[in-house]
Amino acid sequence: MRWQLHVAKLAVMGRLPFGAGLRAVKRRFLGYPPNRGNLKGTLRDLEEMVGELAGMGRSLKGATVLEIGSGWFPVIPVMLAAADAQRVYLSDLTPRIDRGTLAATLGFLRSEHKDLGVVKHASRLEDFPFVYLAPLDLRRVEDQSVDFIMSRAVLEHIQKDDLLTLFRSLRPKLKADGLMLHCVDHSDHLEHHDKRLTKVNFLTWSDELHTLVNALTREGENRLRHSDYVGLLAECGYEVIKANACMHEPTRQIAKGLRLAPRFRDLTPDEIAVLRSVYVAGLREPRADFRD
Repeated sequence: MRWQLHVAKLAVMGRLPFGAGLRAVKRRFLGYPPNRGNLKGTLRDLEEMVGELAGMGRSLKGATVLEIGSGWFPVIPVMLAAADAQRVYLSDLTPRIDRGTLAATLGFLRSEHKDLGVVKHASRLEDFPFVYLAPLDLRRVEDQSVDFIMSRAVLEHIQKDDLLTLFRSLRPKLKADGLMLHCVDHSDHLEHHDKRLTKVNFLTWSDELHTLVNALTREGENRLRHSDYVGLLAECGYEVIKANACMHEPTRQIAKGLRLAPRFRDLTPDEIAVLRSVYVAGLREPRADFRD
């Protein structure tokens, strides 16, 4: 589908007074089958984040974890429960997980990990140590109670000012030795629907066009690059312990000939071609000394 048509579709569906009801009816009768490739990608990203924890001598066993943006298919929360996390907060702007999407998630995980006891016997959210916060209300999370805060392919959909607010509001919830682990997809997500685009096509847009597309879709990306997140985390009082950058070589070659928007013209091809990052961050300063 051409990206313009995809944007138009999202714009119309998002503004129909009964659009949410239509989607609910569609899911009820037709289901909402997951993209197995996406779910496998989620598992790979989670494995990398858990590997980072293991490398630091940290474990999920007995931990309290908050996931930012659990989406439709709670692969990460279920896997955290399977790793013996004591409590897992799921969160989203609005409730998205339902009986059908949970069943699809469990079916997928059973096919991938047959030895996970918690997946074998569970069928409802209540069967897990979950607290579902949709919309996210951090007043329901005790201060200094969270061991790990995680997200996967979520932060790129949050605009810069809102990210600053989020990072600052999460800070009091972390234990003194708590960590944040975020996997960020820096690519242009419209390329998923229109393969004629490059993976960084949106870096060629003017700010005006980018703002318009975001306003129409209500789920557009912030276009922040790898180093921007490092700066934002530092600005909010976190120490970035690791910032793993994954470069896409075909995009690096394409970037040499792209006509970038003015704000991105100082980026090198190497910087443009980082399409995925994993960040590990902890609290940099004592809470009492930190000022927003």
